[in-house]
Order: sequence, then structure tokens, then C-alpha cells
Amino acid sequence: MRILATIVGVIFIIGILQDSFETVILPRRVSQRFRLSRMFYTSTWMMWSSLARKMRPGNRREFYLSYFGPLSLIFLLVIWAVILVFAFALIQWGTGSTLSAPEKDVTFGSYLYLSPKYLSWMLVPAHPPVPRNCCAAITGTNISRNLSNTCKTGKGGVPNCWRATFPIPS
Repeated sequence: MRILATIVGVIFIIGILQDSFETVILPRRVSQRFRLSRMFYTSTWMMWSSLARKMRPGNRREFYLSYFGPLSLIFLLVIWAVILVFAFALIQWGTGSTLSAPEKDVTFGSYLYLSPKYLSWMLVPAHPPVPRNCCAAITGTNISRNLSNTCKTGKGGVPNCWRATFPIPS
């Protein structure tokens, strides 16, 4: 079951990335049998234009129709993002990657909840998450004792692990 989830997640990621590349970047029309963006635009345009047909021809109708392009593109980007998050959670769950979650039994819901965090960290690795020991130092009850026990402090009492993540100007 987990192997199947991993394969489906990889297929979803490849499909969404290909569809987004063909829709946004390619300057020519792509002829494929199944495209998510084509399905999306045909179904949403039918609903959007059916409401416009009920309006009287004129400026109000044209104004209403002019909102379709920008709103549909934003909504399509959201759909792509949601599918990518779901696919990444499938891959993580399928491969059994370790999570440091508060619950003892890590379910697919845990992976789905945490996948946007890990996906954004993979896509933008310039700002990785702060190491766990520094987070524990700040959230502890006795900050100074926890800070001295878990992190070496640098200039100005700022933990060194933060310096690597968020450089502080001198």
C-alpha cells in the first residue's frame, strides 16, 4: 500500500509540474488527451459564462466577464499547490520518513499537515527550519538555564544555531 502511495505521489508531482509548464511557459498549444488545466478552464468557463448569459448585454456583463481570466489563473495555481502538497504527503507517508510529531501514532493526516512546511523548505532551502534545541531553549520555562544547556551563545547572547539560519549584521 505504501509503495503504491509513493508511486501515485510521484505521478501526481510529475503530472502537475508538466501541466503547469505547458500551461504557463510553452508559447504554443499542447495537444494531449488529459490536461488538468484544460478540464479546469472548460468547466469553470461554462459556469462563469452561464451566469453572464443571464445578464443583459452591456458594460456590466463585460465587466463581469473580465474578472474570469485573473481569478481563474489564481484559482488554478491554488489547485496545483494543493495537489502538490497532497502528493508530497503521499510520498512522505509511502517512504515512511520520520516525523517529530506530538502524537505517538503518526498517520497520513500528520504527513498531510506537515507537508507544506517540508515542501517549502525543499523548494527554498535558503532558510531551513531552526534546529530543535534552539526552539526548545526559547519555549522552555527557564530561558537562561535552557539556553546555556542546549545552545552555545555567540555575540550578544544570540544562539549560534540562529546565526547560521538568520545572519545578524554586526
